[in-house]
Amino acid sequence: MSSSSSWTNIALIVRMVMFGIISTFSIFILGIDAHIASVLSQAGITSSGNAVSLAIAILTLLILPPILAISIMRKGHVVNMIAVELGVMSILWILWIVASAMTTNQLLFYCDFIVNDTVLNCSEPLAVQAFAWLNWVIITKYIIILLILAILQHVRGNPVWTRPINNVDLFAPRVFVATGPVYDPKTGGYTTQQPVAYAQQPVAYTPQQTPGYPPAQGPDYAPSPQNVNSGYRV
Repeated sequence: MSSSSSWTNIALIVRMVMFGIISTFSIFILGIDAHIASVLSQAGITSSGNAVSLAIAILTLLILPPILAISIMRKGHVVNMIAVELGVMSILWILWIVASAMTTNQLLFYCDFIVNDTVLNCSEPLAVQAFAWLNWVIITKYIIILLILAILQHVRGNPVWTRPINNVDLFAPRVFVATGPVYDPKTGGYTTQQPVAYAQQPVAYTPQQTPGYPPAQGPDYAPSPQNVNSGYRV
């Protein structure tokens, strides 16, 4: 196994771990936000920050685990294309920064809130805030790393934007393309152009020489006899 393939396998494992952490934090946020919404509903109060973070947690759980499952079970699926995954993660990045900002903005509203002897202290919204920001940070790092690797591959002559992330070598070396020989009418021979680049040690081109053959000879024929007037005696 090449070193680039080993690094690609490590990157896929890191991707799986990141998706798992984001999904786990989303489950925590979902549970905490559900409890906060239950307490606030007893007083007839609704919180936009709570509703937004709750909805984004649900949306994240509907997106990331299926993407991860598809990448494991079905290689080459369009959902796992690098361009598609970058787009999806960018949307989640925007949503989670909105959820984090709204939760932080309404943090003081939740502190020491009591409804029917049910205390909603600051620890629960603080936990939501922490998990929301952590999700945003992880998604940010994932987008940056994947974008850098994709750009590097594109620069190296290996565009990977429309290829599935689980079916591409993100650490592949530069793709070198050598040009073929060109016939030079001035010299009457072939000249090898300087290759743009090549993946392996270039092999000198030796033009094939057409073997010489002696001129074709037809079958030998005996000369036809000349007509001789024969005399007859009567």
